[in-house]
Amino acid sequence: MTFMRKGREEVGFQMAPMIDIIFTLLLFYVVTTALQEQEKSITIDLPQTAEGSRDERSMSEIVINITKDGDILVYNEKHAINVLAEKLRQLANLYKGSVPAVIVRGDKQVNYGRVVEVLDVCAKANMHNVSFVSIDR
Repeated sequence: MTFMRKGREEVGFQMAPMIDIIFTLLLFYVVTTALQEQEKSITIDLPQTAEGSRDERSMSEIVINITKDGDILVYNEKHAINVLAEKLRQLANLYKGSVPAVIVRGDKQVNYGRVVEVLDVCAKANMHNVSFVSIDR
């Protein structure tokens, strides 16, 4: 027995998947912009360098800001060094295979010992992809 259809149905353009993609891209843009604005709102006088390289930024990177008073800020929240150590350990466990990059933004007047404390905490949390931010002259 053969079943035949009488006429062909026209397949139209599906709008639902396109709308989903557009809203996903819009959400990504809003979140990325909000995180960048948080980072820029902290007033840190970065040191200047004659040479440097610009790397592509990743969504999973952690930005640690060190103010001239020695305060440690992550996502605009002030943390003690032991709290920072615990947060970094938790993140390292969360990202088992690919540990996120750590970006240190230290004020040029901050005590060097404070920067070394942050680096030591990163090393203890097995986060070895650490970068420093400076301003080009």
